[in-house]
Amino acid sequence: MYRTTFRWKRAAHELTVRTLGILGLAATLSIAVDAIAQPVRKLTLNAYLQGAKISMNDPEGPRTEEAMALLDTCVMQYGPTPEAYALMAKIDSIRAEAIAEESLDKRKAQLGSILRHKLLLDSACANPEVKDGLKKKCKSFSEQVESIRDYWFATYYNKGQEAYKPVEDEYNKQLETAADSVEKITIKADIEKAINAALPMFEAAALVKPEDPRVAIRVGDILSLAERHQDAIPFLEQAVAHTKPSDTAMLISLLSQVAYAYYATNQLPQAVDAYRRSLPLLASVDQIGIIKNISACYATLNEIDSVVAYSAKALSINPNDASSLSMLGGMWFNRIQDLNKGISEARAAKDKTAEDNAKTKLAAATDSAVIYLKRAFVADSTDAGSIERYAIVQVVAGKSADAADGWKRLTALRPAEKRYWVYLGDSYISAQKFKDAIAPYEKAVELDPNDAAVWSSLAELYGSHNMPDKAARARATAEKLSK
Repeated sequence: MYRTTFRWKRAAHELTVRTLGILGLAATLSIAVDAIAQPVRKLTLNAYLQGAKISMNDPEGPRTEEAMALLDTCVMQYGPTPEAYALMAKIDSIRAEAIAEESLDKRKAQLGSILRHKLLLDSACANPEVKDGLKKKCKSFSEQVESIRDYWFATYYNKGQEAYKPVEDEYNKQLETAADSVEKITIKADIEKAINAALPMFEAAALVKPEDPRVAIRVGDILSLAERHQDAIPFLEQAVAHTKPSDTAMLISLLSQVAYAYYATNQLPQAVDAYRRSLPLLASVDQIGIIKNISACYATLNEIDSVVAYSAKALSINPNDASSLSMLGGMWFNRIQDLNKGISEARAAKDKTAEDNAKTKLAAATDSAVIYLKRAFVADSTDAGSIERYAIVQVVAGKSADAADGWKRLTALRPAEKRYWVYLGDSYISAQKFKDAIAPYEKAVELDPNDAAVWSSLAELYGSHNMPDKAARARATAEKLSK
């Protein structure tokens, strides 16, 4: 009696579902049809999918909870199902659309779910254990989900562009022409406000399509221009990760931005790594700029051997590269200073052996510094820092005439710098070109009339060159200033 009643009631239940056309009712698989519990009944895979579609397309509004429950049960019962995942992504989009524009965080959660279901779809389509019959429309399902992702990506990417637009169209120009610091502060506050309005929009776009490098590139640019380098780094690294290997020009540009962001935040080993990653993308002749940047990072880290190695690589590409020559000369210049300190310490400790060893090394370091800094001076006579080191090392080497060439060039580059005029005069004195020393000393006291020492030197020079009146005035001035 029980078996007959059970079969009759089950048939009636199935007939009701078919008649109403609401397969969503069949999702409740463990409802008792009698006083005694009924075993769970498994629907066909197509029934779950069709039921979900009917729920999603209800004329009175999509019943997304019911549709998602059917699809979840479908996947649980039948395993990875491409069409189920495509429908789930569509449900995510419907739900996102239903969330108020102001509730961006809630909407972002749904956008992230679209990506999750897209990845599940890809995985199911690539899974050899999934039946071919379920995968035959994978291309169509993928295109459907891609269109959903493209829609949301474009929506929020454009919103981000729109929010940031005033910075490029107005604020940057206003900043250049700002009348005072108060106006600049106000404009910078407007820029920061625009950035903070744009970033959540770009982040939403990246949630649904993280592999598209456009968002990461744009956000990285924005944050870098705002000097928020630490914030820019993850976006730039993401852009690198998702840029096609064949797009070498973009990769080189992005890696340079990444490296600079690390450098600006004093993360020098990471900057070196980013620069190194770009080297294989460049032809040998074009690598010199990156190699010099690596050398500069190592110089800041005071890793002398690496500086020498990378500067030598740069010089192998261009033997007359002034900055590489200056870098090497500068490293030997710093070595001279360290050795001089070591000599003083050895002398104070009365350690003759250590002192002699340091002197030997000092002579070699001086020779190396002279060679590289002189070549740098010849290659580029506009780098004041390099020329100053050149002049000093020539003084150390006892080459006063060469030192004078350096100081003379510096007085031309920076005529208002008094000390260069003084050093030029001192070099002429050391080279016993006493008359030549008069003019630079005169320029020095013109720039600084209160330098008693220079006035005293001028008094002696005037006296020895038959200029008694000038000698008397110079001596009187020196004595007055010395009181």
